[in-house]
Amino acid sequence: MTTLRSGPRQPASTAAPQVAASTAPPPCPSGGCVTIDATSVTGSVDHAGAGFNLLPSSSTDTSELRNLGATMYRSVPAGGSTGLYDWGSWSSAAAAGARTTLILSDLWAQAAKNGGPPPTPWSNWSNYTSWVRSTVQSIVVSGQRVDYWDVYNEPGWNNYYSPSDFSSETPDDLLQQFLVTYQAIKSVDPGAAIIGPSIGDFSLTPLPYNNLTHEPDLGTFLRFCAGHGLQLAAVAWHDNGKTPAIVYSDAEATWGLIRSLPGLGSPQMFLDEYGARRTQPIP
Repeated sequence: MTTLRSGPRQPASTAAPQVAASTAPPPCPSGGCVTIDATSVTGSVDHAGAGFNLLPSSSTDTSELRNLGATMYRSVPAGGSTGLYDWGSWSSAAAAGARTTLILSDLWAQAAKNGGPPPTPWSNWSNYTSWVRSTVQSIVVSGQRVDYWDVYNEPGWNNYYSPSDFSSETPDDLLQQFLVTYQAIKSVDPGAAIIGPSIGDFSLTPLPYNNLTHEPDLGTFLRFCAGHGLQLAAVAWHDNGKTPAIVYSDAEATWGLIRSLPGLGSPQMFLDEYGARRTQPIP
């Protein structure tokens, strides 16, 4: 067990304060205590989790990202006042050496002319497909580096479409959206690296109907992709609010399913979001 030390040391001429017995820290609960010594390094740092998520602005500092060892940058360009994309932060992340992931569903929401919820793609597949193609084409021509294309972020959640559209959407709608988007991206850029599904509620089996999300479960999604020959660059998912042991177990189960589906190719696995707010401040 190591010890976390904090605060200035007492000067040599100053006696250490007396601590009353009643203020001593309570004994460790059953199972033991864990403390952290932040003054020493016990191994190499690989920055495996040193990524940034959803920061569309023009104020990101390249040197700060480089100093932090940022390895991933998952976001979209900010919407500019002229209707053009503001690539300020994106360019800073790319210059710092971070791999970039662009979330297409966020740009689809930006494109909604009324400033409200975007229309569902399945309400007009032709219009949506044309938008994907033209958007990808304009980004490719712009020269902005996109390492990965993320079709959507936490699809099927109740805060994206209008209440009426949310009430009628189904996991099958979202699976078809992924297929249509994948094919549209590849028609413009055959070498594009496409990832997904970035689900928000991890499960390998279908979720019961609920009022929070209508997203497909990861198992159904992966079998759908394998069945349609979709070669994913990475399987991406979220596992928020879980303990490290549960996150590890979920990752092992996901790898097992990926290996059982050769039709997926050889995708990586990206854990876009994980942990809990109560544990994030811990060094």
